[in-house]
Amino acid sequence: MVVVIGFIRKTLRTPWTLADLDTNTAYAGIGYSIKKRPNGKTEVVLGCSHIYNAQGQGLRYKLSKVDHLQFDKKKNPYLNFEEAYKFGMDILNLFQCAMDKLPQRVVIHKRTPFREEEIEGITNALKQAGITKIDLITITQEYNIKFIAQRISNRQLTSDWYPIDRGTCIKLSGRNALLWTHGVVPSIKENRRYYQGGRCIPSPLKITKYYGHGDLATIAKEIIGFTKMNWNSFNLYTKLPATIDTSNTLAQIGNLLRDYNGITYDYRYFI
Repeated sequence: MVVVIGFIRKTLRTPWTLADLDTNTAYAGIGYSIKKRPNGKTEVVLGCSHIYNAQGQGLRYKLSKVDHLQFDKKKNPYLNFEEAYKFGMDILNLFQCAMDKLPQRVVIHKRTPFREEEIEGITNALKQAGITKIDLITITQEYNIKFIAQRISNRQLTSDWYPIDRGTCIKLSGRNALLWTHGVVPSIKENRRYYQGGRCIPSPLKITKYYGHGDLATIAKEIIGFTKMNWNSFNLYTKLPATIDTSNTLAQIGNLLRDYNGITYDYRYFI
């Protein structure tokens, strides 16, 4: 069945789309791949996945090398102002070429914290085009948090012996929330529930909003939606949204290529 999906996409068709997300919002993901070269130098490849709207239209990938390496205290790479500004301009240029218009809102996902230089560079580039609705979101996996479902029986709270429902979201603050993208969903069989993989207690994703005014309910809904947008898989969903899942994979592929810097790829080449 994956072959069928790959064939559909390679013929420039769309296997499936999301129904309820804003079509005027551009979504992008940032992924990094770090590699030690034989000469001892460290090279960082930046992989960007541009999923332009909920229908998956205008999907493009771009690989580029980070020339000015910077690392935080946890050795996570991040962009300086100039590279972040260029990344913001890339989003605008690619969106304009693919959709013949500019988005009204831009959402960017990545797995590492946004530094001040990154925030200023990206937002300055987008605001120059008149885009003020910008959400910069970090998504991490919280492996140490484990919940199981509870139910009320005879006025007592007891264990349900099932994992928590997929889509459960707990707001921690105005900028943080826990979101379960992996969990129990309704089964196609009557009065049954389905849990992908069938074992282990799922861990949530932690959503951290570093910039923007988007409400966490909308941001969580978008992330849940994009866990169903990996056209390279016939699973019901992936644990990470396609914005991050594909950008990280793309960056890893980039480290295997000799000549990739600044090249934009259509998604169908990776199916």
